[in-house]
Amino acid sequence: MGFKIELDKRGYVKKRESFDLEFKQNFQGGDNLLKYIKSLVGMSNNKGGSIIYGIKDKPHILLGMTNNKYRDTDPATIDRLIREYFSQELIWNSVILEFNGKEFAEISVKEAENKPIICKKTKIE
Repeated sequence: MGFKIELDKRGYVKKRESFDLEFKQNFQGGDNLLKYIKSLVGMSNNKGGSIIYGIKDKPHILLGMTNNKYRDTDPATIDRLIREYFSQELIWNSVILEFNGKEFAEISVKEAENKPIICKKTKIE
């Protein structure tokens, strides 16, 4: 998708979160990874979208990621979870971005060709 970072005169990100865009401060594993995938599925069931990591919530300030969990997560793990929990594959992409010496990440997903993608398994604690 190619997120372009534009700032207003206060240094806040101009673009707002919406049905096709979410901001997160840091990438987290575990149960959070399933929450990210659920958001991506929702975006894919609509028109596609992106999650950008490294942006503070309220106000949306560029902080950059402060951990290595994004780099340390194998994309095959994300693929496996998608296949395990959802009815079909997502067409997704992952990139690391640098801006003003800070590191950000984007996971983007395309609109699903066959809708809806549904959850086929719930997490049992």
